[in-house]
Amino acid sequence: MKFCAMIQIQEFMNSVNSGHLFNHRKVALVGTGVAGVSFLNHLDRIIGLKSNNALSVDIYEKSEKLGTGFAYSQNNNIIDHLVNMPAKDMSLPSLNLMTWFRDNKSHIRKTINSFLEESFKNTLFPINQSINQLLSKKRKYFEDNILDSKSLLFIPRIIYGEYLQDLLKKTLSSLQSKGVQINIFNKDVKAVIPRQSSLEVNSTNNLQNYDDVVLATGYKANPNVTLSPEKLINELRLIAQKKLDQNPKATRITINVGIKGTSLSAIDYIKLLTKDGYFIKSFDNSNSLNYTEPQYFLESFNKRLPVDLKITMFSRTGVLPRVRTTLPKPDIKVNIEQIKQITNFQELKNFYEDIFKQNFNHVNGLKFVFHIFQFCRIEEF
Repeated sequence: MKFCAMIQIQEFMNSVNSGHLFNHRKVALVGTGVAGVSFLNHLDRIIGLKSNNALSVDIYEKSEKLGTGFAYSQNNNIIDHLVNMPAKDMSLPSLNLMTWFRDNKSHIRKTINSFLEESFKNTLFPINQSINQLLSKKRKYFEDNILDSKSLLFIPRIIYGEYLQDLLKKTLSSLQSKGVQINIFNKDVKAVIPRQSSLEVNSTNNLQNYDDVVLATGYKANPNVTLSPEKLINELRLIAQKKLDQNPKATRITINVGIKGTSLSAIDYIKLLTKDGYFIKSFDNSNSLNYTEPQYFLESFNKRLPVDLKITMFSRTGVLPRVRTTLPKPDIKVNIEQIKQITNFQELKNFYEDIFKQNFNHVNGLKFVFHIFQFCRIEEF
């Protein structure tokens, strides 16, 4: 009997590799996000070509769609949200992501276009511009930077979710062809209770006993804190209407949004709040992208009042998430004697900016200067 959370997955897989698992009959997998799909994929590879009629796997997933989990589901992402790891590093063993992307480009293009159209049907506020023109610019951005990119770096999370779903279908079909019994329960697991010789899984209107239970439940969003894209947009609309009701004579509405932190989640909300705009390449030789914001408005007494959206990020460190990609390791040389002579924060800031310019300016795509000591006292060093 083994009760296995994903943090203990290596120990569990060791028992699979040694063949001990195949002496059992019933295994429960709770959750089919990337961790659950990885488990099934590895199980399929370990079994190999041999038939195994003694093994059954019951899969519990509360979501209607299997394979995406919270992180890559269509309900919790917009098409602008990208996986923060390079695509070349996100493949699972049985299906290369880059190959899958190339072979399914037509389907991926349709999916991206469908989500872009849906996005512009649900803009933050009405837009005083041609929706078709904005949609065309967004399509071109995705076409140039995702679909026809010579070196695919990062892909939309929704698309990665499609990859996981395809891999899950192939894996389940492979396991069944080897005699493994697969049962899928679209139920929420309430508890896993250790019994004398088994583990009892308590799900909605169902009790089952198992030899092994794999918990691949992943991230659990707090509904009181985490807002889905749809809920956040509705909140902003209510705030804007309330401001207009409080001041009917207003000539302009300003919505101030504060974001606590500069983590990956903060970046996700920034991308959600700016989804109705678009990026275009600059006309100079820098090859940088410039953001063009949408012209929002609200109707009041047959007038269109402009709506301004202002976003402020608050952080204790001032550090943005690093871009997770392969970077050359520079030979950084630091003059210790020069550090000892620093007497104030501005000198310290200039010192580290100089190091950055000398060692990292040549790296393509690295656009940030990380002021890692912005809120530290100089005497701490």
